Amino acid sequence: NEPRITKVVCGANSLLSMSEVDKNHFDRVPLTYAECIKLDRRVTREILECERFPHIIYEVQSESSSETIGTLSLHGNTQLVKCTKSYEGPELIFSCPVLQSQFGISPFRRLFGAI
Repeated sequence: NEPRITKVVCGANSLLSMSEVDKNHFDRVPLTYAECIKLDRRVTREILECERFPHIIYEVQSESSSETIGTLSLHGNTQLVKCTKSYEGPELIFSCPVLQSQFGISPFRRLFGAI
């Protein structure tokens, strides 16, 4: 019998950078340690504004063996999202693709918007 998850709450500042996605190829590009630290600082201070919005909350409304539908509260906005779920060993992994603009977050840009 699979455990039932009804609500997930995490600190917005608990997210860690591991890679970046190359939009042209949809591949993950590894980051150096220094790049991760720099990106994490920017994400927590400027993009997610963790001091103003300290929590990310996902509340499940319906669930099947492979996906959930629920509300995601991020950056002071709440939206209905569909997440896939899978197991990696003993860990339950939720994947919830969202657009930053859905949550009032300006998309991350580098080189004055060229990237």
